[in-house]
Parts: sequence; structure tokens; C-alpha cells
Amino acid sequence: MRQRRDPFARQTLVPVRQLGAECAECGDTRRVYGVRLDSDGGRTDTLKGSFCSWACAEAYQGVRLGR
Repeated sequence: MRQRRDPFARQTLVPVRQLGAECAECGDTRRVYGVRLDSDGGRTDTLKGSFCSWACAEAYQGVRLGR
């Protein structure tokens, strides 16, 4: 997974590797990432769940994540 930028929300979505975790959407355990949101104002937040791809993250969250 690579970083994604949402210019309208002024956020960057940063994947953070998680060892020993499982994808919340499909159950894959090979490469799993948590997603951290970094805003232009310096705040950080974390999306709920761990994911193997952006497609799984979008399906689990129910919204399209920044492109």
C-alpha cells in the first residue's frame, strides 16, 4: 500500500505495517496495514481495523478513501 492524499479534506492517508494482524475485511494475514490519517494542521488519527489493500479498507469503511 502506498500513501494517498485527499486534497479536499487536506489529509494524507499513511499505511502503517502491522505484524501478526489479520485483514478486517478478507482475513488475509500476509501483508496487513493500519491506516493513519495525517492532517495539514498536524493532527493524527487512525482508521478502525487493519487491511491488506486499499480496496479492503474502502469496502470495510463503506466510503472511498482519498485518491
